[in-house]
Amino acid sequence: MVESENLPTQPLSVQTIPSRPRKRIGFRKSRNGCLRCKTRKVKTCVPSQSPLGDDGPLASTTGTPLVPFPFLSVDPADAPECWLSNAELIFHYTNVTCRSILSGHAMPTYQVVIPQEGLSHPYLMRMIMALSSFHLAYLNKDKRPHYLALANKQQSLAVRGLRGTLGQAVTQQNCHALWVSSIFLAISKFAFSPSCDHRQDGCCSALLNLVDIFSMINGMMAIMRSSLHLIQTGPLKAIFNKRQGFRYARENLQELLQRLSDLDGVLKSMELDLDPSVHLALTSALERLISCVTDIIKPPDSGSCSMDIKILFIWPSEVSQGFFDLVRARHPLAVIILAHYCCLIRWSASAYWFCRCWGRPLADSVLSILEDSDLAHWAEWSVKVMREDE
Repeated sequence: MVESENLPTQPLSVQTIPSRPRKRIGFRKSRNGCLRCKTRKVKTCVPSQSPLGDDGPLASTTGTPLVPFPFLSVDPADAPECWLSNAELIFHYTNVTCRSILSGHAMPTYQVVIPQEGLSHPYLMRMIMALSSFHLAYLNKDKRPHYLALANKQQSLAVRGLRGTLGQAVTQQNCHALWVSSIFLAISKFAFSPSCDHRQDGCCSALLNLVDIFSMINGMMAIMRSSLHLIQTGPLKAIFNKRQGFRYARENLQELLQRLSDLDGVLKSMELDLDPSVHLALTSALERLISCVTDIIKPPDSGSCSMDIKILFIWPSEVSQGFFDLVRARHPLAVIILAHYCCLIRWSASAYWFCRCWGRPLADSVLSILEDSDLAHWAEWSVKVMREDE
């Protein structure tokens, strides 16, 4: 008895309860996950996040991007919902915008071939969307700020890609996309620039904006001049075929041609008073303008003269940068020559939406620059044409 009393005493539970398997811990369903697991800090499965930031039924569980056309979202700064806006812009271009910038015979080229080129050249696709945005801004006054913001974004991305491509060689593969991009960029600039919201030295800068557009066209065409034959005979060849578009009134063109001929006589009479390089730049620009107007007037068997969008860009692509520098320096004769070209822009406004609203700002700009010039009367006729109601 004494020895048993001295033995170490074991806990009652060990002595009386036999060992048995432990029961599984129960759980309760919860929208926020298992509460017990969270208490025990057990890691739970985190659902994959969609690249579009959407937790709905279309969200990706594998991390695969859901943007249907990757070339439309090559820029990481694109908002998650940007692909839908891009789809709207491309749809509007292929159904509406392409019909507003061309002659009927080239419709398949603008509607199908050019977007196909954009699939291989993202900067061209961006330029297409920028042009479509500007057109939507023109058509929808109540949503103009929204579409202008889209247009500026797409145009900035397009110019970034275009600049990178121009830094390389112009090849048979990219010359077509470069040419179309330059034309669409010029049209987009036309669509955005005529407003007088920005002023320079107290006068409307519409004429200087126009010079910047022409200088850009001139520079890009100079780069691609060696590939012009490839462009004219490639997938875009329909654009260079017979013109069947908007028609100028023949009497207007004949009046313009007569005014240019008179101005040519004035320029020749002032040859001795001008610096040789200045005289050469002015003479060359005037002769090219006379040649362009003469080409439009042919053939002489109808009361009107057909033209298409290329006519507006032929002359700017052929004059020298020195002439544009003279306009920027507000040389009176350079401004007068350019004012006569602006008559073509004014007459084109009845056919092309992006040429509208330019007339009066250009006229005001010309008058402001020539205000104190003895040659101002040589611009009176062109200013009158530009101020006609559109």
